[in-house]
Amino acid sequence: MEQILTILALLLTLTTTFPQQADPALVPEAFSDIGKTLTALQEEHPDGRIFTRPDGYPDAAAICFGEPEGDLAYVFFGTQGDDYLPVMAARGEELRCSGLLTTAGTLFPSIPDAMSFSDFFSLLDVTEYDAINAEEAGIAAGWMIFEYDGKQAWMDPGEADLAVRRDAHMIITDLEVEDGNVRLAGESGLLPQY
Repeated sequence: MEQILTILALLLTLTTTFPQQADPALVPEAFSDIGKTLTALQEEHPDGRIFTRPDGYPDAAAICFGEPEGDLAYVFFGTQGDDYLPVMAARGEELRCSGLLTTAGTLFPSIPDAMSFSDFFSLLDVTEYDAINAEEAGIAAGWMIFEYDGKQAWMDPGEADLAVRRDAHMIITDLEVEDGNVRLAGESGLLPQY
């Protein structure tokens, strides 16, 4: 009996120590597009186009595919000045979608028009998140950073007073995929040399 209790205590410790993946029921369907090649997404969305979204990340642009005015865009790069558009045009078979640029309500349609940060993060089963304050980075002040389903998430709740609105700007990034895209771009010889 003592051994069983020891094993149960050990299992309980292990399950609370290691990070958990998000509940599959709460993972947005669009997450399945992360990792797809640009070419595959172009075939699935023939009306989409490659574009730059200057406000994609805090203090950085997002190089995307999709409809510029649509509810969701597929992200391939974050940049503060590198011109990745020639790489996007030439390497569609190899570049993979590294993330999604959208709103909280598009990713999580069941949320109300506004909800508290604690309720929002509790719904997603996110226990750790960080708010960037003005001293850390003026331009990114107010953005929330957290991990969701093994990906980095940035959310700009805007002027909301301690609340998450449905239209809160969100960008979700699989950093490993983005690093692979950046490596591929560097090896391509298509980036400007400074």
